Amino acid sequence: MSNNTGNAFDTRLFKRLMRYTRPYRLTFYGVALAAVLLSVFAVLTPILLKQIIDDAIKGSDADKLFYLTIAMLAVLLGQVIFQLLFNYYANWLGESVIRDIRIKLFREDA
Repeated sequence: MSNNTGNAFDTRLFKRLMRYTRPYRLTFYGVALAAVLLSVFAVLTPILLKQIIDDAIKGSDADKLFYLTIAMLAVLLGQVIFQLLFNYYANWLGESVIRDIRIKLFREDA
């Protein structure tokens, strides 16, 4: 274990850790999906804000302003919900993997 390759990312260690996520495969994919959706929401927020300012406010289009505001609220609500889900399940997954590793190590020592 004293092989220090100097790499910032150790693929062998990553593969070994990924074995412990197999029992939590659905949660793992859910966390990955939440991370991707959070990126989408982060991109949509400034795009919608630009449209609200440039198209609806400057163009004095009240209907467009209403629909874009509703869309912005939906994006922000989705961002909050998926951020909470991501935080909860990513932490739960990490704690579960750590627990499984500790149980395995305890059984090997006994």
